[in-house]
Amino acid sequence: MADRDIDMKEYGERKAAFLISLLSPDDQDRFIATLAESYSDPLRSAISYIRRRGWNRREVVEATLGLQLDAMRGGDLRVEELLFLSQHLDSTALSRVVVASNLAAPHFFVSLLPDGYRQGVQAGLAQMPVMNSQVRNATLAAARRLLDEVPELVKHA
Repeated sequence: MADRDIDMKEYGERKAAFLISLLSPDDQDRFIATLAESYSDPLRSAISYIRRRGWNRREVVEATLGLQLDAMRGGDLRVEELLFLSQHLDSTALSRVVVASNLAAPHFFVSLLPDGYRQGVQAGLAQMPVMNSQVRNATLAAARRLLDEVPELVKHA
């Protein structure tokens, strides 16, 4: 069982590395800086490997992971945008954005977040009531405004 746990951890790190590789280098650094060193060092190494080979392109990431990233989006927020927001919002606020986004795979997205922050987001999701359309639209509009303040994220996407 221990071997399987290690394999699953490595698999998760590789998936995270592919997705994080879609962020701009500055956003990657900011995101990775929030992680424990035991997780950040292998992640940096994996991202570097992906970038050296030119695999940090959306179509390559989708093919490699067998994911349609647009299918994981909701409310026009991409996974890489949600990762960026995770660096600027507290866990409760990000929980609201995740709920508003109606992600097809919210638990997968949440699994990419650093441990302590992830637990806060999970707790927020568990307590978050269903949003009516007005609250959902207002939440997404606020998230988009924050994203609009960061033009390099839009250019990189």
